[in-house]
Amino acid sequence: MKIKNKDILIGFEFESMVRTNQNFGDISDLIDSDYTSDGSLSRYDYDHECLEFRSVPMVYKSERYRNYFKQLQKLVDSEVLEVNNTCGFHFHFSIKNMQEVIIRLTDHDFINGYQDSIKANFNQLWELRSGNDYCEPIEPDDLLYQEHITRYKLLNICALSEHSTLENRFFGYQGRHTKPDLREFQRFVNHFISYSRDYLRNIDNRKNIINISNIKEVLKPINYQIEV
Repeated sequence: MKIKNKDILIGFEFESMVRTNQNFGDISDLIDSDYTSDGSLSRYDYDHECLEFRSVPMVYKSERYRNYFKQLQKLVDSEVLEVNNTCGFHFHFSIKNMQEVIIRLTDHDFINGYQDSIKANFNQLWELRSGNDYCEPIEPDDLLYQEHITRYKLLNICALSEHSTLENRFFGYQGRHTKPDLREFQRFVNHFISYSRDYLRNIDNRKNIINISNIKEVLKPINYQIEV
């Protein structure tokens, strides 16, 4: 099974602190996003608002996708968007043949292998997020007893029922004055796509599929008529 870039949609969620004298709408327009208050974040003071910026779905590695990171980096570097260790960066993955793909990307081997690959390739991130209740790894018992799976996992399977996506949750900021290098975020997205491609290429050898009941009914239709 092959995954082509043009068939992949990625949506981003960027959590940050924003000074209340900023125009939130102008900021969200620059990064093709809307915004909402986020009560899970810890603010510095009452001069800052805790916000999550949620992008439109973008075709993977399209011009719009690249521009998102370019504009977001400018906002971070200029401290229009600030972060602390309660903030996260999340991305949602979907693809045209999602029903066929999702059965394979929620199988035990994929989840366990993918998490091991994050630990190996993003060791500093893995250590920084250790003990973070908002992006815990999926444990073996979670796979056996699916009621244990919550959305606060490194790989959020619960997003399937709400958004028809798989969500990856990235945490790794270290303090108020951290300016994230978004190349690391891009590397995180690229790693998921690359690992998924390799896994699906060898899918005939895979077993232990998780039984997500009524998967076809859970997944919502995705509109792929999207400007790239």
